[in-house]
Amino acid sequence: MFELDLEGTRFEFELENYKKSTKENWDVEWCVVTARVYSDVLKYSLHSSCLLCCEVELLYQKLVELENGEIVDTTEIENIEPDFEYLLCHVASGVYYMEWKFNLWNEGCLTANSVTITLNEEDIKKLREYLYNIINQ
Repeated sequence: MFELDLEGTRFEFELENYKKSTKENWDVEWCVVTARVYSDVLKYSLHSSCLLCCEVELLYQKLVELENGEIVDTTEIENIEPDFEYLLCHVASGVYYMEWKFNLWNEGCLTANSVTITLNEEDIKKLREYLYNIINQ
């Protein structure tokens, strides 16, 4: 499980059922995601097959590129399912961050509301290592 304490807001993210994506069946190779964002005033969680295995691989690759300085323009990553969006931001050499947007659901319907958490370089490294371990298990 990937966990962060972001100045009093706790974030937990876990992937299950990952398998290396294939060119033939990429669109049916789903991971089960458990994610929680909570604090004294916020409590949101989901448990859903909402990330394709190839989307996990793409996020990992883009985090590697961000850390290596290969991304110099702000890069947005969207997924097939609208649960998560990522904004990878390069500020200066060795300085970068990621905004992870959670689009919120209510009673099975996507709402116009979202929660965004910001990951610094150290947080991104932890996420990249978590994804590496999932992909290479």
